[in-house]
Amino acid sequence: MALRYSRRNRHAEGELMFIRHFILKAAVLWLALDGAVCAAALPPEDAARVDAVVAATLQARQAPGAVLAIVRDGEVVYRKAYGAVSTASLFEIGSLTKQMAAAAVLQLAAQGKLALDDRVGKYVPEYPAAVGVTIRQLLQQTSGLPDFAGTPEFAANGTTRPTDFEGIVASVRALPMEFAPGERWKYSNTNYALLGHIIERVSGEDFDSYLSAHILRPAGMRTVSTLGKATAADGKALGYSSDGNSLQPAAMFQNSWIGAAGNLVASVDDLIAWNRALASSAWLPAMRTRAVLNDGDTAGYGYGLFLDHQAGRDRVWHGGGTLGFSTSSMLYPDEKLWIIALVNDGDVNASAMTAFIYDALHGIRHEAAAGEVPAVNEQLRALLKRAKQGELSKKLQAQLDVYGRPEDLLYAGRDGDAYRYRARFGAQWLQLRLLPPTGQQAVALTATPE
Repeated sequence: MALRYSRRNRHAEGELMFIRHFILKAAVLWLALDGAVCAAALPPEDAARVDAVVAATLQARQAPGAVLAIVRDGEVVYRKAYGAVSTASLFEIGSLTKQMAAAAVLQLAAQGKLALDDRVGKYVPEYPAAVGVTIRQLLQQTSGLPDFAGTPEFAANGTTRPTDFEGIVASVRALPMEFAPGERWKYSNTNYALLGHIIERVSGEDFDSYLSAHILRPAGMRTVSTLGKATAADGKALGYSSDGNSLQPAAMFQNSWIGAAGNLVASVDDLIAWNRALASSAWLPAMRTRAVLNDGDTAGYGYGLFLDHQAGRDRVWHGGGTLGFSTSSMLYPDEKLWIIALVNDGDVNASAMTAFIYDALHGIRHEAAAGEVPAVNEQLRALLKRAKQGELSKKLQAQLDVYGRPEDLLYAGRDGDAYRYRARFGAQWLQLRLLPPTGQQAVALTATPE
């Protein structure tokens, strides 16, 4: 016991020194942000390309507004508001909150107050299905727990009636596990609801207070707030969604339902400050740890962050979506390039827009090869739908669970009897290979992330 106590004290002292360094560095970065928002400007031709992407995205959905920031080597090179918002506007950032919650868990782990391989039952015994899940599996979305955000209870009450942690647990208690812990990857907001509650039990503070005092304010996020607290008087933008014919003001989720899964409201400058502080912290390398499944395979998700590639470059990112807002923050670490997009329209895919901005900055074009066969295109679309439903193979379904619906399907040529395609799922591209059935050979479909 003495050895364990001593080691925890050393962890706590080290964490305290790190927090002091974090606060000091964030303060310096904020002075830089206030004094020279665009010390190194984006070249005019690049700015025009970026503006064209944003304009096309907003026009396609008749979205009311957006704010964009591009940071390179720690310097803001582009920061602009479009439409009926300003660079000071506050946006619901949705699941971008998850990376801040993950940082809080890592902070508490560094203090010796919890361990990532602790079982959830140590802190939350009242949810039997989660007892054997580890904190690490919650962080990396490999728990197998059902998503409370997909329940009838949430659909009926998520915007109208406050709840508590017991209410969230009650909404999923009777639902079966999606899979055994660690067997697969599947996104579930329940994972981060549990993490928020664990933070409360370990720290003795409510989640919002702990996150503000120990993570957000030290990072220099001066105007960050939470759902229900930030108002139009504080500069919060009005969120919109479409009823199929026109834009309508969108409802807002209850803070008590969303919590650590996505309850923050922030400005673009708040997120610039967060990204700068995170990039200089000891947390980012840990948060980029890929999930390792029970069979030794890995999934492209770390601690509150997606980990994949774009145009052959590493990409670290997350998107956020609420009923009236869509947000994205993408880091390309090899280039020290960060792109942040905030849109006050819940039907816009801000992550896809952010990825297109990266393409525009690098002159990357996505075009179909010659020789496509329309009938094969339709066959592939039908197969993708079946694959997402698990009708082709559970392995392929698990692989495609990471992605949303295919938005672009580009023919890429032939490989013998097989047809090659590139499919865009939001911000992500997959290489698809379709081998039509011949004789005794059944149809074969494989997917490989780019």
